[in-house]
Amino acid sequence: DAALTVGATGEGGQAASFSSRGPVEAGDNRLKPDLAAPGVDVRSAVPGGYASLPGTSMAGPHVAGAVALLWSADPALVGDLDRTEQTLLETARPLTVDAVCVIGEVEPGLVCGCGGDDPATVPNNVYGWGLLDTWAAVERVRAGR
Repeated sequence: DAALTVGATGEGGQAASFSSRGPVEAGDNRLKPDLAAPGVDVRSAVPGGYASLPGTSMAGPHVAGAVALLWSADPALVGDLDRTEQTLLETARPLTVDAVCVIGEVEPGLVCGCGGDDPATVPNNVYGWGLLDTWAAVERVRAGR
């Protein structure tokens, strides 16, 4: 629960097939991931140049960058992890799943709910509170909220 987790999305905001889904199976059925961010075909520096790479390891840096921008916009937030996380979650663009799916009967391209998610549930176990919206988060802290 102490870690902010990030799911990966593709160009259209749809969950990547490789992005882990919740809930946490440690007996408490906690929601995970907390947020979603771009994680498919992300341009990244690699030895000898650049490449377009997939992974939640591509989505995580989007959140780290958002935190850096938030802390730059409001230095009072530096080190205030609870308020920083709350701002990111509350300003995320809500994303919902397409359907409640039955294993083995999933249509290609359909994003299915997990752990009791239905198409109207936010937060959910695929996107968390939604797609990271750095602009909205920075605007919120600049407005003093």
